[in-house]
Amino acid sequence: MKDIKDIKKHVAKLSETEITTLKAIQSNLTNIQKKPTVSEDGLRVLENCLSELEIFKNNYTWRLIRLLKQNHMID
Repeated sequence: MKDIKDIKKHVAKLSETEITTLKAIQSNLTNIQKKPTVSEDGLRVLENCLSELEIFKNNYTWRLIRLLKQNHMID
């Protein structure tokens, strides 16, 4: 049986890739905020941000479900 520390270290924490993705989304949104002109490129950036956030949310949800199915306490 895995120790709770190991579970929190691997499953209950965001990976470096996930953190990098969130930072990239944040950067893209900040750039749109700084340059508030409506353009096709801006729309593409927003669509990409939405797609990445949807994928992130789905992965996050499934990770939480896996933790719950393993009867782990979640903060």
